Amino acid sequence: MLICEGWATGATLAESEPDALVLAAVDAYNMEAVAVGARQKWPDVAIVICGDCDAVGEERARIAAKAAGALVAFPDFPDGVEGSDFNDAAVIHG
Repeated sequence: MLICEGWATGATLAESEPDALVLAAVDAYNMEAVAVGARQKWPDVAIVICGDCDAVGEERARIAAKAAGALVAFPDFPDGVEGSDFNDAAVIHG
């Protein structure tokens, strides 16, 4: 299961990982509640919080991951290239 902030990021993750259940929390501050709710509903499923690369996104992704016993991942951008989420990374990496 992949949990992210926004709808566009969720759509990108669903396209790149078609076998994964993707949940979009809609807001960084909602990721903890979504992650904890998902953990309660699916206690044995591996959960990865897919955080945005900005101060709030990183902080809230780490809080959500800790609260739900999940992993956390952030997109990787080449040096000198700006972006903030997995949707941006998909556009950059093609």
